[in-house]
Amino acid sequence: IGALARLAPDFACAAAGKDVVLARTGNNALVIRLDNGVTTREIFAPGMPMLGAIDDQGKRVALPDRDIIRILNLEAESETQASPKAEIASLAFLFDGSVLCALEGKELAFYDSASGRELLRRPTQALSMSGSADRLFLFCENEVRELRFN
Repeated sequence: IGALARLAPDFACAAAGKDVVLARTGNNALVIRLDNGVTTREIFAPGMPMLGAIDDQGKRVALPDRDIIRILNLEAESETQASPKAEIASLAFLFDGSVLCALEGKELAFYDSASGRELLRRPTQALSMSGSADRLFLFCENEVRELRFN
């Protein structure tokens, strides 16, 4: 954690099932192991430095980049892209990274992580969100709503 604190990132999120963190600093995104502070991946990612997501196993990363969402499979070293329809407020992975959720304006969009294809889009009142495995937490003005997918 000391290496992460010295980095002073603009944004950071952790993989719930692994000791791995996604940290954004300016135009770079870093995947950092917490046990030894080693950066395992550095990704040039201009635009929206305060957003990103890493799945609960630390295998996939989502980074907004201008008018697309880059979805990187760190194990396969491959990348797909999703096309949001509005400004992105928040990103989260579900189902071990196979589905990416994006809070876009007043809509919640679900994308297939492998292809970037949109699966579903629904209206929402959420201002922010957080996800893990089979649950999505929607933070609304006066409440937190939990969606379970099991």
